[in-house]
Amino acid sequence: MVFDYKSSNFISTPSSTDTRIRIYDKNGNLTYDIEPDLSYSYVLNNCLVIKVTNKNDITLTFETKSDAILALSKLDTVKKLIE
Repeated sequence: MVFDYKSSNFISTPSSTDTRIRIYDKNGNLTYDIEPDLSYSYVLNNCLVIKVTNKNDITLTFETKSDAILALSKLDTVKKLIE
């Protein structure tokens, strides 16, 4: 199975001045930069799906469903810190 993201490093911890969420692939490359107030997310199988208003969905593929669930939790935490 091919996966591009790991919950351990897919998202950066925001600083006090950050207004956007930055998402990185398993190799540490920035892949998405999104506004947290224009999106919501959910897990589908081993994928974390981020729905962004007026844009295409972002689908992040993780190795397992449990890793995707952990990633969703981390994403929710970062959203709360930024909003």
